[in-house]
Amino acid sequence: MQRARAFYVCAGIFLLAEADALHASGLNLGWGPYCPTSVNSLVNINDPCDGTLGPPTVPYTLIGTVVAPNPAPTMCIAEDFFVDIQEGAAALSDYWHLENQNQPGYANFAGCRGANSNGNVSSLQIQAGDPSFPASFAPCVKFWGTSPVGVINYGVHSPDNYPGVTDPRRARLIGHFTKSPGTAMAAGTQYGVFVATLDTNHQTGVDVAYGPPYYLCSGCADGVCLVFNELILYQPPGTPNGNIDVTVQDTHRIVTWQGGGFDCTTVPVKRSTWGQVKSLYR
Repeated sequence: MQRARAFYVCAGIFLLAEADALHASGLNLGWGPYCPTSVNSLVNINDPCDGTLGPPTVPYTLIGTVVAPNPAPTMCIAEDFFVDIQEGAAALSDYWHLENQNQPGYANFAGCRGANSNGNVSSLQIQAGDPSFPASFAPCVKFWGTSPVGVINYGVHSPDNYPGVTDPRRARLIGHFTKSPGTAMAAGTQYGVFVATLDTNHQTGVDVAYGPPYYLCSGCADGVCLVFNELILYQPPGTPNGNIDVTVQDTHRIVTWQGGGFDCTTVPVKRSTWGQVKSLYR
């Protein structure tokens, strides 16, 4: 195994692509209440931006999964995941400013569709617990139990200068969940990583389900790419193979909103700056 892994590293991009084709392990992302590799899962959402689809009471669902690598974790106790968002415009629009006020470990203003102290409710919700995955999630497997402990940050470049976000067109969704006791994963099995729900709050400026203030967040019609770029699976210190960092694709890890508007493969596969941001979760 060590010789094979060394050859894999030396061969670089070519063998990364080959590994993707073999679906040996990797990341998946899809719209809808399904396993992302299901034929029912969608890779794009077209919304009319008039409040007639995906209303606050029926939000869009976005699910991320991982096909466990070989060797797989024998005692997985936590995960960190990183989803990069890029808009086909000069800067991220108000519609995709989903950051909440004063996120964990970080003092910041709320984005247009983020939660704030004035009663604005966040349009983005993230969960990882087994009950959050829908019944139609099969044949993917739930993993994180009924009550994992977790926190979420949604980092933007402007005005927050969030660590690791260096482009005004981009945002980065960072999630951290833990479980106790840790459990093993099976190589080749596809596990749920997170379930995101995204409502259409502030599309029309009349969001009575949320209460005042009512206002419009522009940019709903803009094309956006969402790329599931990295997942770190943590094991207790001293566990064989240590922590496992997954940065390759299984079937598809890119989805779009309004068609994306540009070539989503140009969104950098940027490894985490976890050394800069891990203190947020302690």
